[in-house]
This record gives sequence, structure tokens and C-alpha cells, in this order.
Amino acid sequence: MTDAEPLDIAALFDVTTDNVGDERAEQILIELGIDATDIAEVMTRIRGSRSEILRLRRRENELAVLYSSARELAQVRDVDSLLQRLVNRAHEMMGTDVTYLSEFDIVTRDLTVRKTAGAVSPELRELQVPAGAGLVSAIAESRSAQWVQNYSDYTASRHDDAVDAAIVAEGLVSILGVPMLSDGQILGVLFAADRRERRFTADQIAPLSALADHASVVLQTARALDRAEESAAETGRALDELREHVSARDKSSIVHQDLIHAVLRGGGYSQVARTLSNALERRTTIVDAELRALVMSSSEQITTTPLALPKAVSDAVDESRRSGRCSFVRGGNNTIELVSAITAGESFLGAILLDRSEG
Repeated sequence: MTDAEPLDIAALFDVTTDNVGDERAEQILIELGIDATDIAEVMTRIRGSRSEILRLRRRENELAVLYSSARELAQVRDVDSLLQRLVNRAHEMMGTDVTYLSEFDIVTRDLTVRKTAGAVSPELRELQVPAGAGLVSAIAESRSAQWVQNYSDYTASRHDDAVDAAIVAEGLVSILGVPMLSDGQILGVLFAADRRERRFTADQIAPLSALADHASVVLQTARALDRAEESAAETGRALDELREHVSARDKSSIVHQDLIHAVLRGGGYSQVARTLSNALERRTTIVDAELRALVMSSSEQITTTPLALPKAVSDAVDESRRSGRCSFVRGGNNTIELVSAITAGESFLGAILLDRSEG
């Protein structure tokens, strides 16, 4: 190999780079001794090589973006932050003026812009598209990527005043949108848009679709976490109710045992009233069938005349007789809150009256 050969090879390599223009490249080919009749063919191949190098570089950048996005999926737990990073990645990869993500509401079927990159207008950043309107709805319905070279030429039946206003405010012309899907269900749409006319190619749609898949994973995971948290909250509420039920049952069992002991010891109405009052933390009154006070848990003097009970209390006693259960006193500003009729078969023997809790 001569000393000139490495220089020749280096010069030939330089011809294929973007740093060397066509005129300089042709000059280098002449200096290398290439026949003038072959230079045109060589230049065609050089241009092809340059295009391929550019394509490979772009693909390398796309793969790097996708790799970084996939790594972040496993590391970041904040959904909002992760979605913003995905939109930023798409913005960087696509090289468009604006990139944004719209989320689909399965109830209203509206699509709301959730994250943006490069957007300057509040109209776009806060845009909510009603079902069936705009390019975004067409993408959601077809579940396939769609793009327009000039949005003003888009099918009129799809236009919406709010959407058109946002597009004008942002100055968007060309728009590409790819669906975010999970098991065939639409979760949202990822957009890349320019403020000039542009034709989007399959090579550009593919990586944006891949990022849309990543965004779908994020939204799907977020919704699964929401469902899990809601389920956990429901479980917690059920456990609280169960604890309250068990606690009430245990307390009821203790009161029942105390009442039995009071009766067996011959404590009479007074001991029964005090036992109920202590257990329920309420003043307790026991009345006979004529609604005369037999005993009160307080130290007040007992009268043998019928009590002047409000009609709401008498009605509650009647309701308790019919149902065989404790009844609330409805309406009015009554001191007594609960009553329970004392019966033996069809016979009405009296009632237990419980005042409102002091706690």
C-alpha cells in the first residue's frame, strides 16, 4: 500500500458525509482520478449513501428514545411526570413544532389534552374535544394512525369550533395522530404537529406509534392502580363496618349478661335501668302500659302519673309494638331519641325510653 492510498481512502470517505457539498465532492473525485464519464454515476451512489446514513442516524436516535422511554416506565411511579416525559421524548424524536397527548374518557367519550410539548396557546393546552369531533375522534373510532398535510383541508363534517380555534391559536397546519390502545380499547391519542405543511412517512409514524404504546401502558397502569386503591378503600370500609358490628355485638352480649344478672339478683327495674344507662351512656326511663314512669336511671323523683309524652314518642312506641324492634323518635325537638316496647306475646307491658346521647 502506498503512502497516498490512506489519503485517498480518507478523501473518498469524506465525500459521503454531509459536510462535503456536491461541488467539492466532484472535485475530490476528479483528484482521485475518477473518469469524468463515471462521476455522475458515482455522485448518484454517494447521494444514496448519504440518505441511508441519515436514515440510520435517525433510526438510531428513535431507538435511543424508545429505549430511554422503556427504562423510565420501570423507574418512574408518578403518572403525570411519566406522561410528560413521554410527550417530551416524542417531541424530541419527531422534531415537530408541537407534540401533545389527549386522554379518552370512557364515560363521556370526550378526549382531553393532558400533556403538551412546544405548545404556546392555552386553547390547545386546555382543549377538550367532544365525541365525534375533530381528527382525534376519527383516530379514536378507527383505532389507526391518521394525518393531514393541511388541517384546513380536513373533512368539514369533523370540524368543531373549539378545536378549530385551538388549531388556529397554535398555528398548526400538519397534524399526525396515533392511537393509544390496550386490548383493542382506546385510551387516548398521541399527536405530532407542525406549523407548516408536511408529509408524514411510515418511518415517522412507526416510532410515534411505539411511544404511544408506552403511553398506553402508563395510562393502563394508572387506571389499574386507581381501581386497586378504590378496592382497597372499599375493603377498608367493609372492615370498619365489620369491626363496628363485632364491637356492637360484643357490647350487646355483655349488656345482656348484666341484665340477666340484675334480674337474677332481684335488682328489679332500677337495676335494669341503671345497667342500660351505663352501657348506652343515656338516661333511661322504664314506663308501664299506661306510660307511667316506673323507674329512671337518674336520681329524679318518680311520679305515678302518666308522663306527658310528645305524640312523636307515643307513635314510636306504637311502631316498636308492631315491629318488635327498637324505634327512633321522628320529628320535633324531643329529649327522647329511642324507644323499645316491652311485650309478652300480644300483651303490651310498657316501654323503655332512651334519651339522646350526651356524647
